[in-house]
Amino acid sequence: MDLARTLGFIGITAPLIAWLCIGLAIGVSNCFDWRENALSDLGDWVTACGGIKQCIDSCNRLSEPIFNYGLIFSGILLTLTAIGLVGKGRIYPYTLIATAVSLSFIGVFPERYRPHHYIFSVTFFLLLLITMIIYAIVESKGKTRYLSILFIAIGILGVLTYILIEKDVIHGLGISVPETMIALPGSLWAVMVIYLKLLKCS
Repeated sequence: MDLARTLGFIGITAPLIAWLCIGLAIGVSNCFDWRENALSDLGDWVTACGGIKQCIDSCNRLSEPIFNYGLIFSGILLTLTAIGLVGKGRIYPYTLIATAVSLSFIGVFPERYRPHHYIFSVTFFLLLLITMIIYAIVESKGKTRYLSILFIAIGILGVLTYILIEKDVIHGLGISVPETMIALPGSLWAVMVIYLKLLKCS
């Protein structure tokens, strides 16, 4: 198996690990609520609960290492794959590297580390969207372009949802909902690109 195919399989594994860990963290946490929480709350219940002991005690803090180390590990794997994409595309491999590094640092700096966590979270989501947009403009053709545009549209809708939640226009949704609306299509986009560039062409 050549290096490109190896990196391709590593890259496809990366988002699977991230979402598996997120799902597992949600499952064990006992207190995660899509109507109230951000995904990052899974990695730091002390901060998410505002230091309130009763709230903290109601949560299974096993979710914290599952979530944080899952993001760190998946970010490292995606970084390696993105480095392997350099030379196989224009511009977007470099922004994808920065996106992947930001993903790891979300796990390295849980919510208690402010403003670091916020900076890396915002950087990750924005760079993910920017990377998809760059790819759609300079690389994608045919069905790939339509899929890219669809993923971008869902991501932008996620950003708008986030803004409306923060402005208190939308009620009953946690930040985790728009985060997922951006990250899940982004993950599908990454798998598509990695397959096309590193597996299909190898």
